Amino acid sequence: MQKMNWKRTAAMLTAVMLLSGTVTGCHKAGGSNPVAEKLGISLDHSYKAEEMDLSTEISVNNMTLLTDDTVLLSGYDTVDYEDHSLLYTISTGECKELELTYPGELKDGAEAYPYPLVANADGSLLQLWSAYWSSEDGMDYEDLGMTLVTYDADLEVQDTKSLKDVFSEGSSLSNLFPTPDGNYLASVYDNNGNMKLVIYDKDFKKVADVDAGIQYLESTFYLPDGSLCLYYQDNNWDNCFGKLDTSSHTVSKIEVEGLPQWYSSVFAGDGEPYEIMVSASEYVYGIDLDNGTCEEVVNWINSDFMGDNIRDVLQLPDGRFLVGEEINTRNSSTSKLWVLSPRDPDELKDVKLITMACLYLPTNLGTAINEYNRSNGECRIAVMSYDKYNTDEDYEAGLEKFKTDMTSGIVADIICPDGLEFQSFANKGIFLDLTDKMAGTEDTYFTSVFDALKYRDKLYRITPSFSVQTLAAKTEHVGDQQGLDSKAFLDLINETPSDMELFGLSMTKEYALDRLVNSNLDAFIDRNTATCNFNTPEFIAFLEICDRFSDTDNMNNWTDEQWEDYNEEESYQYIKDKSLFYPCYLYDAVDTWSNQYLYFEDEDVTYVGYPVADGKGNGGKFNCDYTVAISANTPYVDECWSIIGSLLSESSQDELDYSFPVRRSSFDKVCERSKQRADEYESGVVYMRGDKEVKIPPVPDGFIDEMRSYIDGITSISEYDQKVSDIVSEEAGAYFAGDRTAEKAAENIQSRVSLYISEQVG
Repeated sequence: MQKMNWKRTAAMLTAVMLLSGTVTGCHKAGGSNPVAEKLGISLDHSYKAEEMDLSTEISVNNMTLLTDDTVLLSGYDTVDYEDHSLLYTISTGECKELELTYPGELKDGAEAYPYPLVANADGSLLQLWSAYWSSEDGMDYEDLGMTLVTYDADLEVQDTKSLKDVFSEGSSLSNLFPTPDGNYLASVYDNNGNMKLVIYDKDFKKVADVDAGIQYLESTFYLPDGSLCLYYQDNNWDNCFGKLDTSSHTVSKIEVEGLPQWYSSVFAGDGEPYEIMVSASEYVYGIDLDNGTCEEVVNWINSDFMGDNIRDVLQLPDGRFLVGEEINTRNSSTSKLWVLSPRDPDELKDVKLITMACLYLPTNLGTAINEYNRSNGECRIAVMSYDKYNTDEDYEAGLEKFKTDMTSGIVADIICPDGLEFQSFANKGIFLDLTDKMAGTEDTYFTSVFDALKYRDKLYRITPSFSVQTLAAKTEHVGDQQGLDSKAFLDLINETPSDMELFGLSMTKEYALDRLVNSNLDAFIDRNTATCNFNTPEFIAFLEICDRFSDTDNMNNWTDEQWEDYNEEESYQYIKDKSLFYPCYLYDAVDTWSNQYLYFEDEDVTYVGYPVADGKGNGGKFNCDYTVAISANTPYVDECWSIIGSLLSESSQDELDYSFPVRRSSFDKVCERSKQRADEYESGVVYMRGDKEVKIPPVPDGFIDEMRSYIDGITSISEYDQKVSDIVSEEAGAYFAGDRTAEKAAENIQSRVSLYISEQVG
């Protein structure tokens, strides 16, 4: 995005500086919370949002500030996905559709695509149009070239210029940005995909190539000193900022300390000290290019937003922010426009500050926090997301910091323990036992999920939603028994015909190990007693089965014909008895039924699951979307439980998508919604089996009851343990390579995992 008015008056700059002083840490908002101080989190950088009347179904993806009160919104409608441009007046909410059309006639079959508008230094606006023609069969194609349109401030066309002849057949224009001196900076690609920057004058005569080391130019920004700042990816594809020197035609990279690893949008600031701002998942950061520093300006959670839902941001001349938010569900895509103003510190001074810590903030959890904070006047949740400590050099830095803080007693009121060695911290007495909180709720919730989450008969963590991981197969091959023990599972495998794959086509040793062992570690590890049983005949047999297969699938070297044959076989592998087990994930009623019908058609199917330990369960495994726990030492037990209770509430559970709710009534509603969604498809639910369309019949009567019953019979959680997986893969790999026997590999795994879990859960 770009801003038109880049020169600001001294009075306006003063106003911006005064506003920024109220939100950049000059005060501490919220009540006293010693843990928050140790975690370095507060209710600072908090803004109050006012929703603007957008009165349109346009999905906004770009905003350009034209004047102090008008914004150009670019986006597409969610029905036919046609592009739209809207002139929006902030003060009145008036929204006017603009007819920015291709400047010329297109021959039959040709189409034109508009680029986002870019502001020029003189106040005009530029827009590129790309046009092309293709035949109906797609065999013939003609690039009709780029056209540049210049508009005045009232969006009246000033000039139109065809750029088709500017670029040779060996190069193509990717994007075009005006420079402060009236020239153009073009990013140009050759036929080999290599990009270079070229400066053209106003008549599109080449001035010079730019020596920059840039792979991709994202956007440019006018700076108060009249220079041009570039936002780009360098030769290592790292996000960078740099200043363009129009005399030497070079770009000087600007080193900025403290930038987040990832950010969704970059926009111009409106005064000192921030020339540029970036929006990331947790904060808007202001960048001081002169000093190469950045700091937090807007905390999205404290302002009741999820940063991942923010499509675009602009800073207004008075220091407020205009925010375009988009919330996507399976049923809809909703755009909202908000104006953010600094929150009055007095509004937060008596609020109870509840801290939450996580390795990363799941979207559903963040959305629930936003809803809680908006509706609760006495408490607010502030979040420490440890992934902010990750760097390109160390992706584990956040996790290590999280573990160090927890070990040293810096524990938030609410913890999302996913990624931690949970049992180790549970043994230290860090988490509150929630067993009594959930007693007697069997009729309300799928308590099988909570029972599976228990550790040493105590419920330390809770999940609001889940999916199910299991194995399905034709009943004629596996019978109708669910949840086989290791011996019975091995007998079933050994009875499988030699020409039938176990888990799908192109089986490899590594894939078989993942399906038989890494997906089923709890069959060999009892964390309640800190014991394991890898040195058993059953586990050794699993290793020997994995060794039957090839070392690699060679799929990277397949020809198009081989891929076509594979896709055809893959769709029919279970119908034609080419494979035995179908590894599947259940998270939606219609999707579960559709996949079953696609792969097995009308055959009877048994969800046999993975091998179980001690004959417990049906072999299915719960995959929790995320889990939450409460600190055993929090002074806010009731408040924390009310927060978790809001995650389990009917209103919250009813809105879940892409996973099953733990609330039984919400499960029924979500499944019914899934069926209704399928019924609304005009052509029905259609999947591809090879090159043939398969129309999926409606979900049969009783199918959802069967899913509900299957969920009630699951007793274990699928938890990936990187350390154990690495040990198993390393020792099994040595066996596969012929460096040791299966028995020796199993003994080594037993010894190493025993030591690890004794240290971990003790």
